[in-house]
Amino acid sequence: MAFAVSLALALVGVATYLGTCFTLLYAALFLLYPPGDTSVGNTQSDVVYAFLVDLSLLAAFSLQHSVLASESVKNLFDRIGLKSMQRAVYVASTSAVMQALMRLWQPIGSWYLWKVESSSSVQYVLIALHLLAWFTMACSSLALDCPELLGMKQIYYSLRNLECPMDYKSPTVRRLYSHCRHPILIPLLVLVWAAPVMSVDRLVLATCVPLYLLARSGLDWDDASYVHEQYLRKQMKLHCH
Repeated sequence: MAFAVSLALALVGVATYLGTCFTLLYAALFLLYPPGDTSVGNTQSDVVYAFLVDLSLLAAFSLQHSVLASESVKNLFDRIGLKSMQRAVYVASTSAVMQALMRLWQPIGSWYLWKVESSSSVQYVLIALHLLAWFTMACSSLALDCPELLGMKQIYYSLRNLECPMDYKSPTVRRLYSHCRHPILIPLLVLVWAAPVMSVDRLVLATCVPLYLLARSGLDWDDASYVHEQYLRKQMKLHCH
């Protein structure tokens, strides 16, 4: 029985990691190259339908992020003895919601803020900005402990009969992580606004998602001071070597 539970936990961790990688690759293409036809028709009903679908998808994304990250859900996982799986379930459900958002997203091409031709040199500049944004996100995730962000570290610690990784961190770090678990806001702004095609639906996406993540972020001066101190400490260590 214990082996079956351990195997199930390991499979959940691996599946979450693979699903996240696939979703991020799909998101990179989705944000840079709008899929399919960029027109839903010229009638008012077509545009209203597209708006309702897109807003519903954004609402589902916001609801999933808010509910599964709430303390009540975390306490529920703790009560049923699945505390180590909470983060992995959160990440896996985020991937699922993102997949639904990207695949069901309704383009509205009746008006463009801008539209860059594929043969234009500006297209290469936008590609470079996207690559830089993804690189920044990867580096930030590694700095904040990527395996823990994905929920894999929690499962590994559980299999080794260790406490939750967060329990080994200082109160200052736990406070910072409670405010900022996603180091993606600035790179995300680049990804959604450095789009080759800024149609109506992309403008909605580029506005709503960053505003939601900004509203969910509770960083303050204490957090900023801690990050600055850690940066100076790492810089001193590098100079010593």
